[in-house]
Formats: sequence, C-alpha cells, structure tokens
Amino acid sequence: MKIFVDVNIALDALLGRYPFNETAEKILIACVDAHKGCMSVNGLTDIFYVLRKSMDMPSAKAAVKKFMELMEIISVDEEDCINALALPVDDFEDALVIICGKKTNADCIVTRDEGLIKIKTVVPIMTPEKLLELMIP
Repeated sequence: MKIFVDVNIALDALLGRYPFNETAEKILIACVDAHKGCMSVNGLTDIFYVLRKSMDMPSAKAAVKKFMELMEIISVDEEDCINALALPVDDFEDALVIICGKKTNADCIVTRDEGLIKIKTVVPIMTPEKLLELMIP
C-alpha cells in the first residue's frame, strides 16, 4: 500500500505529540516495514519549520534527513499548484495534498485534519485510526 502522509501525522510522531504519537508512529513504522510512505516537498519544509522551533538546528536537520530516508519525497510544480487551485476546496494546502496524493498514485492519504477528511476525492482520505484498522486486521 502506498500512503501519502500529511504533515500533522509526521509531526505527531517526530515530536511525540500525545495522545496522537502512538498511532502516528505505528503508521510511519508500517511505511518503512511493509508499505510505502510519501510526502510532498512542501510538507517536508513545513516539518523542518516546526522542528527548528522545538529543537536545536543540528537536531532538526538530522530529524528531517532521517525522515527523508524513510519516505518518498514528491516534488510540487506549477501544474500541481494550478490543479490544486482548480479544486473546489477552500484550503490551498489541503488541495495540494489531494493533488500530490493523486500524482503519486497513493492508495490513501492519512491525516488528522478534520476538514481534509471530509473531502471526497479519488484518493481516499482517512484518519490514522482507520488506516491502522486496514493495515493491521
């Protein structure tokens, strides 16, 4: 299964944000062990931005570098942005997540963003709990 990981899931795991960290960590481990995880490059920059506020610069860089080794990082180009703007979605960041999930042929997008979860798309969007139910029967 190919899983497009939203930024909030990655940050839950990387920062140990209770009570969300346990499910986020399980998803990231599954992305390494049995599935394929991916994220957009702009998501990666968002992660770095948050991490550098929570830790020193060398630690933030090391965390992002390690995360890059575990995930496929997807580029975002002008066409992706145009396609995201064309979606009937008010949140541009959410629209870009949808476009990138589709672009990568992801089987699903995993997020805790309630607004994003409510959007009906070609690529199913689900909570971490729902994804774990599917991954671990």
